[in-house]
Amino acid sequence: MTAEEEFSLVSSNERDVRKLATAAMELDHQEICGLVGAKNQLLEVFLVRNVTTQPGRHEMDLEEIDAVREEITKNGYKHVGYFHSHPVSEAIPSEGDLSYLQDEDLALIYDVCGDNFRLWKKKQSACKEIGFKSS
Repeated sequence: MTAEEEFSLVSSNERDVRKLATAAMELDHQEICGLVGAKNQLLEVFLVRNVTTQPGRHEMDLEEIDAVREEITKNGYKHVGYFHSHPVSEAIPSEGDLSYLQDEDLALIYDVCGDNFRLWKKKQSACKEIGFKSS
């Protein structure tokens, strides 16, 4: 993958993610989270249970992550990064978000209030926004 590539999200998956993120936000500003799989420039979000009840935070269920990685592979995708929603802030990675990303990982963030997705790629200690189109 190069920074010049433009990615898009599976449209049915995008609709589901939007609905779930909005419902979670309405339920005390909760975030949803998961892993991102890629098949060429097509991305899909594979949700993982958020184990924290703290508003505006996410912590993935560690026991689910391995099973979800297997599901990603089984569906012909490659695990390329992580997804989470921002219930009340822009889709820009925070310091906390950067802490769990490895170099070259993608971070797909959904801004619930602004109703938009943004895609970032970690390079060393920073993230750079990369091409992403949403339906």
